[in-house]
Amino acid sequence: MIAMPKALSRDSWLALALVVALVGVTAIAAARQARQPHPPLYSASTQPDGARALWLWLETLGYAVNNESPARFAIPRGTDLVLILEPTVWIQPQEWRVIDAWVNGGGALILAGDEHLLASWASHYGLDRLPARRARQSAAVRIQHPLFDAPPMTRHPAAMPDGGGMAALRPGMVTHVAGDAGAVIVSFAQGRGRVILSATSYPFSNLGLQGEGTPALVLNLLNLAGPPGRVWFAEWHHGVRPQSSEPGMAPVGINNWLRSTTAGRAVLFGLAVIFLALVMQGRAFGRPTPLPQQLARRTPLEYVTAIANLNRRAGHREALLHDYRLRLKRALGRRYRLDPELPDDEFVRLLAGYSAELDHTALLVLLRRLATPGSVSEQQMVQLAADTTRWLKQ
Repeated sequence: MIAMPKALSRDSWLALALVVALVGVTAIAAARQARQPHPPLYSASTQPDGARALWLWLETLGYAVNNESPARFAIPRGTDLVLILEPTVWIQPQEWRVIDAWVNGGGALILAGDEHLLASWASHYGLDRLPARRARQSAAVRIQHPLFDAPPMTRHPAAMPDGGGMAALRPGMVTHVAGDAGAVIVSFAQGRGRVILSATSYPFSNLGLQGEGTPALVLNLLNLAGPPGRVWFAEWHHGVRPQSSEPGMAPVGINNWLRSTTAGRAVLFGLAVIFLALVMQGRAFGRPTPLPQQLARRTPLEYVTAIANLNRRAGHREALLHDYRLRLKRALGRRYRLDPELPDDEFVRLLAGYSAELDHTALLVLLRRLATPGSVSEQQMVQLAADTTRWLKQ
């Protein structure tokens, strides 16, 4: 007879559906990540939102360009200008300390971005981010006083995507470009260096440098930062680490891959869903059994009985009778200072001289029976123990 296959349970179907969903989400996330291999404003990207054109232009202008990421965040020695364009990774407090110390020592920093991380670095410099008024649409910008003059700009640059602005709350801050939402590009001195903040990264992109007036605007910002020197593109804040297998890709390593990539976050999401399902489907094995309030203890008589049974099994009859005999003679001779090791006849004779009331004949018979254990049965031994106990009580 052919056995019919067993139908899957409800929990099995649920687990199978969760696994299929996890595989689907991971595949979609991996495909999405493959279509976008480089982050925005990446220095080696030739996409419209990349910054390869800025890299080549800086080399033409005489700058020494570098984008290597160290094992731990640090600004390379000899760097004159740092470009942090559209960061996609939060700038950590210890990294801010490195940047501020470098700027205070005479370096120049250009920090540009219009995504959600703008609020974090604007807050670090004591600025408020103002929301965009024309959500993600192009907006006109205006050159403010003092006017740029290296090279001279006689007209405003072309419209840029409106990503919001910054409120001028920092003392000594100069607004260079403004839009409908507020200040777009500002600068201020910090220590012996200078910081240039831009609420939009569009002018530095491959597409933005093709716009009317944008190259002149970027060139003025470069000249404002100082003469040509060594430029470092901080790709660290694009998620690029020395372990990366490909420039612009998320760092290699299971921990960084899970936290920094779309596919990794999809895996974490799927695992969280599976864990939640297992918790909700959990069942108890049964009712909890309370511990007994009182523990049953053995009576003292049981321990005495157990010891007697052990002596009986071990064949200690001779030793027990000898012990009874010795205890009896010690108890009777203690009052008169008689040695219990004396022979039984002499011991009874001396005892009779001190106490004529005792039945010396019966005592001598009992001592002789206790001294000959080989001819005594177990029942007789119990009787002898009882007779000895009775003599001890007397």
